[in-house]
Amino acid sequence: MEDESPPAVGMFGSQSAGAPRGGGHGAAPLLPRDPEKRWLFDVLANKTNGIDCDKFDYLARDSRATGVAISLDFRRIMHYSRISPGTGQVVFKWSEYENLYRGIFQERATMHSKVYTHRKAKGIEFLVCDALFEARDLLGLADAAEDVEAFLRLDDRVLALVEAMRPDDTENPAAARRAQELLLRLRRRQLYVFCDECNVPPAQQAQGFRKPTAEDIVSHHTSDGLTRLRPEDVIVSETRINFTAASANPLNRVMFYSPYGDQGDAPFGLQQDQVSSLFGHNHQDHKLRIYCRDRDPRVCEALRAAFRRWSERQAGWGRAQHSTPFKFRSGAPGAGALGGGSDCGGGGRRDDGARASKRARSLNFGLGEGGGSQPSSLPALAAKQPLAALAAAGAGGGAVHADQGLSLHSPIPE
Repeated sequence: MEDESPPAVGMFGSQSAGAPRGGGHGAAPLLPRDPEKRWLFDVLANKTNGIDCDKFDYLARDSRATGVAISLDFRRIMHYSRISPGTGQVVFKWSEYENLYRGIFQERATMHSKVYTHRKAKGIEFLVCDALFEARDLLGLADAAEDVEAFLRLDDRVLALVEAMRPDDTENPAAARRAQELLLRLRRRQLYVFCDECNVPPAQQAQGFRKPTAEDIVSHHTSDGLTRLRPEDVIVSETRINFTAASANPLNRVMFYSPYGDQGDAPFGLQQDQVSSLFGHNHQDHKLRIYCRDRDPRVCEALRAAFRRWSERQAGWGRAQHSTPFKFRSGAPGAGALGGGSDCGGGGRRDDGARASKRARSLNFGLGEGGGSQPSSLPALAAKQPLAALAAAGAGGGAVHADQGLSLHSPIPE
């Protein structure tokens, strides 16, 4: 049919310009002048239920690039889709309900949780935002919000532009230096520290949950006289991961067809309970995360404790461990009695000798002479298991030499 042919760019552009703009999923969708060609908008940016080629593209591309495996079979979804006569709407075979639910929306939520809103990714995002905020006047970001040409020049080179600035030659040298210091932290991976997070229960979401401010969290700090929390060091991040329709199921707005003629040619809707009882009824994950701009382990631990006290006062909130505990050790260099955790800097590391001994014990392969339990010399180990020999050399600071019977802990010759 003529209506099912791929649209010309000019025709689609003219229709897009004349169509009313939707405000997101659940809002008034983009509709062309001709209702028979509604599918032209649905396949690219579906404001009705969120099933479109854009998701097929970025989910498949990003999962491959990041190594996060997903089970999106977009070829099958496209194969079992068609245009409904009369309405011009994209409809799907009724048997594809679970494939749409799990393959698109559940896997999209997985990518948001593991990649797009990962705690480290958000820490980098906040750091970059602070750097751009400091350099906003130097880059003319306010003008770019009103000028299309200026906006288009704000590409990935903007951070390199800030780093290449000569602060003394700018209108605000102090702001330029602050922005460069933040970007230097990014290059050195001295990121903002993720301290903790908590889940906002659905009951709290339904009651109109109010995001706490940094001052709310700091007010729950019990000072020990040594650590001082400042609101300007606290970042309260609110993350919502859903199926594109808040807590509702977007498949409630998807139309299906039956190839067997039992429903006629008219499209029909399906409720999730008609398909399976395994689907959940809440489709939104709402989390609060706390980040600290100050990488001092004492400050990070104090902020975590304050956040815990704040969350415990919220009705029905449990205490789940969502972050790596900071490690307390006496005499740790650079941190006094408190050593840095996995996210905090300033903490002392375990003694190199102890770490090497532990790794050496783990490499006991029973390859010694006569089948003994002690590992043989590195050259003999290298002949049997080269990778194990390299790991052993790295563990003990040793080196593999073909003409030397170096032990596991022999130092590298200078």
